[in-house]
Amino acid sequence: MSFLDSVKNVVDRLENSWVSVAQIACLNPAILAGVEQRKGSLTPGKDADILVLDEALDLEAVWCRGVLQPLAK
Repeated sequence: MSFLDSVKNVVDRLENSWVSVAQIACLNPAILAGVEQRKGSLTPGKDADILVLDEALDLEAVWCRGVLQPLAK
């Protein structure tokens, strides 16, 4: 199961708020990995790693350290 499939399952099955989903998908893994000072939230000074999803939660765009990345076709 992919990361995005896992996020979709959380949204579909648990009916969490988007804030809860963001914490489950972003902040909690950063804390577990010990990198929450750089990753896990959009805060000044952090790496600016961003995923943009559409309404179906499919990947639309990726920024890594503030730089737009090309998507694999």
